[in-house]
Amino acid sequence: MTRPQTRVAQFCEIVASADSSVREVYREPCCGHLPLAPPTLGGALVIPRNHLPDIWALDDETAWRIVSVLSG
Repeated sequence: MTRPQTRVAQFCEIVASADSSVREVYREPCCGHLPLAPPTLGGALVIPRNHLPDIWALDDETAWRIVSVLSG
């Protein structure tokens, strides 16, 4: 019996710098990335460094860190 392959979460690939379609611009306390082909002009992606199953698992401290980065 073959074992099913495990898939790495897309955002985890970005955090690990394994996705060549984005350029990292910020690292601590969360990751900021600029997609090389953004869906909208000036689009950026800011994500936590640790894996979360979905947005609802985001704790208050991590959410505050992301908002702090975005508000500059």
